[in-house]
Amino acid sequence: MPSLKYLFLAYNHFNRTIPPEYGNLSHLQALDLSCNSLSGSVPATIGNLKPLMFFMLANNLLTSPISKELGNCTSLLWRNLSNNKLSGTIPTELKNIGSDVGPMTVGTRIKS
Repeated sequence: MPSLKYLFLAYNHFNRTIPPEYGNLSHLQALDLSCNSLSGSVPATIGNLKPLMFFMLANNLLTSPISKELGNCTSLLWRNLSNNKLSGTIPTELKNIGSDVGPMTVGTRIKS
């Protein structure tokens, strides 16, 4: 599946961690894993997805700080990490990406 561009797996009741292997999908432009019960952290390998434009992880049980490696996804236009249990601050590397195009939604527990 190396040429996969869109992966929409929202509302599937997944209750595991996000596989770090998703970071190997080098052509991925959209990843939607929202509205599951995913736990753990967002793998740093997601930062390998340079063409990623849409990144949706809202409404899960994700914890830990947001990885600064996500700042490597320089094509991001829209990202939604709201309604999780994330901690820490939004990495500077991620705050500046796509700020002129689309919002970054992370919820109320993250400090910007």
